[in-house]
Amino acid sequence: PAPPFPADPEQAWRAAAGASALGRTDALLIQQHGRTVFERYGEGQGPETPHVSWSMAKSITHALVGVAVRAGKVDLEAPLALASHPHPQLNLRALLTLTDGLDWHEANYALVESDATQMLYGVGRFDGAAYTAAKGQAAAPGTRWNYSTGAFQLAAAELAHRLFPEAATPEAKRGAMRDWMSAALFQPLGMSTAQPEFDAAGTFIGGSLVYASARDFAKFGELYRQDGVAGGQRLLPEGWVQFARTPTRSPNYGAGFWLESDRKDPAGRWSLMAGRGPADAFSAQGHEGQVILIIPSKAAVVVRLGLMGDGPEHWLALGRWLAPVVNALPDAPSDARSDAKA
Repeated sequence: PAPPFPADPEQAWRAAAGASALGRTDALLIQQHGRTVFERYGEGQGPETPHVSWSMAKSITHALVGVAVRAGKVDLEAPLALASHPHPQLNLRALLTLTDGLDWHEANYALVESDATQMLYGVGRFDGAAYTAAKGQAAAPGTRWNYSTGAFQLAAAELAHRLFPEAATPEAKRGAMRDWMSAALFQPLGMSTAQPEFDAAGTFIGGSLVYASARDFAKFGELYRQDGVAGGQRLLPEGWVQFARTPTRSPNYGAGFWLESDRKDPAGRWSLMAGRGPADAFSAQGHEGQVILIIPSKAAVVVRLGLMGDGPEHWLALGRWLAPVVNALPDAPSDARSDAKA
């Protein structure tokens, strides 16, 4: 049975402290129409405290690819230019939708059998993209869905290769990509605390590691609520947000973002709110309970950061906690769900 989490955000914030399944909640930030309506922080946390994204970085990688697509630098359908993987049908679209078909096993991150753990901290830590690219094809690209941090590491490497083919050293790759990410995305959004991490090969760890404050993660969520427009400037191509929100081989995943539905995904996982919240909501999610939740019908963005267990029971508890708060937000008129002008 669902725990009796309240709809009032202040009461929900207090209730979180007594809900062991939620672990520690470091930040809860709620915006409507781009204006903050609720903001609370845990002990030792504050508006400028950077927090690790974990897999919310996948959504940021989706945005970065979109910026490059709009600039004409990247073609989603083109085979990977990286020579380390030979499959002629493997492309950025397959990587971003997690339909790459690679023989990848995310598994429990605490286990040595986890490809994600091996890529980030084990034998693949020196070059995560090469580790991923060396995996065989378990299925043809586009034919199955499988959650993979490696897919987004490979996507980040492909993006950098397309943008900066002349960068020959890890230092050059890292510097070029960091400067471009800042100028192309973080600065236009006003994300002053955003700090991406890179591996030893100079590749952005695009599936796992961006540090930023709750307010800056909310600014990123607002970009997607506003259909890819920020400050009157279009950053993402027309239709890019719809691409993020369109399910492919999973009812609960689009491209770089989780979707809401009342069905389980191919791995047996429910969506965040498991049908309890607005059906149009979609989210960036990260290990141990990091969430940027975007709800167009409410003109809202909700950020929750913290530290909790990563099992399905914890995520279901998190969704049950968030759903009444989100449902209680007033609906936005259909003509005011995006305030974007570009």
